Amino acid sequence: MAATLKLRLLAVAAATAVVASSLVGTASAADGPAPAPTSDASMAAPAVAAASLTALVFGYLF
Repeated sequence: MAATLKLRLLAVAAATAVVASSLVGTASAADGPAPAPTSDASMAAPAVAAASLTALVFGYLF
């Protein structure tokens, strides 16, 4: 029971950290030059963050 609660708290903390880092990255990127229209750089950071979080959660669970 306590392990389940710890796991839920860890998942909430990790999700909060990803959302916070995503918001900070978006706010600071507003001052820089825009990437080229053919570049997928704007979508790379959230995708990498989501993939990393998913890998960490699966590694923790299994």
